[in-house]
Amino acid sequence: MKNNLTTTNHNAKLALTKSKSLLNITNSLLAKKDCNNLLDENWINILWQWADDNNIPDLRAGYNNVLEGLPRTKSDLLSISTLNLSGFELTNIPKELFNLTNIKSLNLAKNKLTSVPNEIQNLKNLETFTLQLNKLETLPDGICNLSRLESLNLCNNKLLELPKNIGNLQNLTKLDLSINSFASLPSHIGNITSLIELGLSDFDFLGFRSEYLPKKIGNLVNLEILHLNSNKLKELPKEIGNLINLKELWLGHNKLKTLPKEISNLKKLEDLRICYNELENLPENITELDYLSYIDLYNNNNLYLSNSQRLWLYELCKSGASENGCFNFIRDFLYPPKKEVLAKQIDIDDDEIPF
Repeated sequence: MKNNLTTTNHNAKLALTKSKSLLNITNSLLAKKDCNNLLDENWINILWQWADDNNIPDLRAGYNNVLEGLPRTKSDLLSISTLNLSGFELTNIPKELFNLTNIKSLNLAKNKLTSVPNEIQNLKNLETFTLQLNKLETLPDGICNLSRLESLNLCNNKLLELPKNIGNLQNLTKLDLSINSFASLPSHIGNITSLIELGLSDFDFLGFRSEYLPKKIGNLVNLEILHLNSNKLKELPKEIGNLINLKELWLGHNKLKTLPKEISNLKKLEDLRICYNELENLPENITELDYLSYIDLYNNNNLYLSNSQRLWLYELCKSGASENGCFNFIRDFLYPPKKEVLAKQIDIDDDEIPF
């Protein structure tokens, strides 16, 4: 009987010890959970304080009824997919902002940002990122990890270079780097083979020194729109002819003297603008651009056109390409000879010439 009582007491003590141990573990887990909850609330509070300090309102309808601001309820904040913080004169972005991993569209345009935290890479769902009209000089390497990014607007900053791994953005279809401080056109762009629209205009006013387009531009075979206005380009590489899906090519305000004969490979080209250059001639096969409906050659004072090219321009004029600035170049190159001389050159009656 005594032995049984001893055994019972021992078992009771053992059970009590285990119970205390389980209770301690439970309390520890609960304390950890409370700590995590506190941390969760803490980063949100930091974000809200930053918003208050920068006069960022709760979510509201702004200009043109576009929503702007930062939600002040936890549920709305954590579920937000479109965040517009444009035009608040922000000088910094807290890393806590990039805990909002449901964001698909982020607009930070028209601020005073000089940098973006590397934590931007946490926004794995980001598809549209707008950073135009800031003061950025560099981009974080983390931006190259945004595998779902489709549109990136970096226009009107002070960028000197691009991250070397920018080519990792293989879902990027639209990129605007216009009005930046690049010393030369970044060759890394040629690695973003998914691009459909590319803006590389207006480097001329910021010390742009390169006179040539990198040959890697020819890798961008999916491009449909390419803007290269207002640089100091003296020539285009023959690789431009690889861009067989190109529909819109803007080359105005450069120093081009001619175009490569490979331009005739751009069979889908509809809009070609080469105004304000130093053109002396055009490749004869430019007349093979059958889908071209708009061309602007205005203010190329030394340009010589063959009779077949003049006839080609005249046919464009008849088809409606003489609208807007296009009329100017047609007038400049078709009107100077007397009508009867021109009519004889292109074998039509002089009263058919529309000017």
